[in-house]
Amino acid sequence: RHGNLYYSTDGSSFTQDTSLPDGKLFITSTGKFDVVSDGSEYYLNAQYKIYRGTYGAWTEFTPKKKSNGHEWKDDEDVFTRLYFDSIDTRLYAADNAGYVYAVDSPSSADEKDWIQSEDNTPSGLGIQGMVVLNIPTSAGGTHKVLLCGSGINGGKGYYEVHNPRTSDDEYLNPKRPKHSVDIVSDYYDYVAFDLSQAAVNSFFVDEYPDGSFDFYALSYGFGIWKNSDRGGYRRAWNQE
Repeated sequence: RHGNLYYSTDGSSFTQDTSLPDGKLFITSTGKFDVVSDGSEYYLNAQYKIYRGTYGAWTEFTPKKKSNGHEWKDDEDVFTRLYFDSIDTRLYAADNAGYVYAVDSPSSADEKDWIQSEDNTPSGLGIQGMVVLNIPTSAGGTHKVLLCGSGINGGKGYYEVHNPRTSDDEYLNPKRPKHSVDIVSDYYDYVAFDLSQAAVNSFFVDEYPDGSFDFYALSYGFGIWKNSDRGGYRRAWNQE
């Protein structure tokens, strides 16, 4: 609860990692953090910044303003979540203002290689969970979707970024899905129902050998919700 980071190399004893500023993951006991890996490096969000490295040897890897003058987030915003897409070798980040960030091949990237969404989500205390899915289309193909959960007190359900792997910031912008009982198209076609009033803090995916999957949204106060692409199409969200 004091925000200290500890690591173990043998599974039995732990050592405090003091290579972060003040040796802390966050300043208050209510802070949150993620640790993700691309197989060669670890990444964690701590004290308003993102770090790259491993235990005892962290270096800052926070998005920086680009040389063309592109305005980044407020320096005091907190990075709420990290997510690594191993298929595209892409690291995603989100902050408490609802902005989304992405960087390709993060282990060899520079802090100015991050891209940032032009718009943020009106989602309370920011984005609180991310997952990438390959969704079947009516034509028999697939398209990639990044799901972003809403903030703790936002009550906005979740947001989607379709085909997020692009160098154009515009296509990184999260959008809310249509709230309908019908599947309307191959884009923005998740049905939300009452989930649209929940604050989603994380997702879980259960994959099957045939490539289909069930996926779950974990919410604050509204329980667990399930969706599925089994049978080649999305169903309505079902509160478990």
